[in-house]
Amino acid sequence: MRYTPRSDRKRVVTYVTEEFTEPAEGEDLSVLIKSANVVHKDAHKWPNIKEMLLLAAIILVLLVVPYVILAIPRLPVWSAWGAAIVILLIFIFVLGSFVLCRLMGIFINERNCMDLSRLQIVCWTVLVISAYLVILFIRFLNAATITDPFNITIDWHLWALLGLSASSAVGAPVIASAKAAKEPAPLQQITADGPRIDTSRYPAPVTKAAAAFSRTEAEVAATGSGVLYGKAAPADARFTDIFQGDELNNAMYVDVHKTQMFLFTVIAIVGYGALILNMFLTTTNPASLGLPAVSDGLVAILAVSQATFLAGTGVTNTPT
Repeated sequence: MRYTPRSDRKRVVTYVTEEFTEPAEGEDLSVLIKSANVVHKDAHKWPNIKEMLLLAAIILVLLVVPYVILAIPRLPVWSAWGAAIVILLIFIFVLGSFVLCRLMGIFINERNCMDLSRLQIVCWTVLVISAYLVILFIRFLNAATITDPFNITIDWHLWALLGLSASSAVGAPVIASAKAAKEPAPLQQITADGPRIDTSRYPAPVTKAAAAFSRTEAEVAATGSGVLYGKAAPADARFTDIFQGDELNNAMYVDVHKTQMFLFTVIAIVGYGALILNMFLTTTNPASLGLPAVSDGLVAILAVSQATFLAGTGVTNTPT
């Protein structure tokens, strides 16, 4: 009996449903999917010409609609900002639908799980880009009094905050790639003759994950990567993935580091969104419009949260 190496567990099939066929003893897991039903051959595809044109049209709408709203005096400025946010979200959802056949496909990582760092950087991108566009359009509409519409004030604290979000988006995949190179260790049994390596086909973490998620051991082994837990297809991704561990040994538990970063991110985004809204409601001088400054305290809180998240993610919880 043996545990098939990770190199033999790579799969090409995209959407797979129904049961997995358990391979015979000594047989590579490449035969695992021979009886699976492939129900979506277009998953993980890039958009075609028509889809690219639709995405381009959405971008064009993003550039036109807020500008038109701002050009109508009786409409409030914040309505243009709201329109920009909605159009950006439509672009993101359409892109996810085209590539992974999921509206929230942009949040799904290579293991077919929802990813917290992706969610964080997308939320900040939508919030900042939408506000920047509206401010830019306001300055263009007042070009008679503003010599350089692109000279928009951006506080360095905001750059620091965006850099912190990018650090998790870059750092988490680096940590994941290191964990993917590790193999879960087989269970050691203590006997009268001393420790003995369990000769069962699958290591204990694979068996544990299979039992926790009501999957077969063969399926967990085939969809995982090293000590990382994976799912069979993007259709299996759930929003709760962002609160759970990434490994075979802890994917069934709530990850406190992820939960903390999620809560701090929500507070920061809602708080900064309120600052932007207040700016659009109260500022009467177009030349003074700029992205609101971020306090030192907020940057420090997010820095600690990001560091805790990356440190917690860097620890391997599955025996190797």
